[in-house]
Amino acid sequence: GLIEGASSGRGLGISFLKHIEKVSALLHCISSETKDPEKDYKTVRYELEKYNKKLVNKPEILLITKSDLADPVTIKTLKKKLNEKGKALNVSIHDWESIEQLKTTLFEN
Repeated sequence: GLIEGASSGRGLGISFLKHIEKVSALLHCISSETKDPEKDYKTVRYELEKYNKKLVNKPEILLITKSDLADPVTIKTLKKKLNEKGKALNVSIHDWESIEQLKTTLFEN
């Protein structure tokens, strides 16, 4: 994953960013446990843009992860906020239907 400071070499940093220059679309994972999903989203977008402005123009799917750990109202609220940024899906490894929805979405794009 991408963390704050990645464009300056923090964490996997430049290695990870070089890798994602080659992909055709981005899956942006945001945990359902986050206190501030918009901040998490903006942090990653900032790191992408700081490294290479072209990265923020790639198609993107926003994944609300660990959706099995949050109540349905929280998921609905998160999804509404994130849908303003792009296509948002909730996924959980414990919810086969959400995985199938993700697969369908990926093959559509």
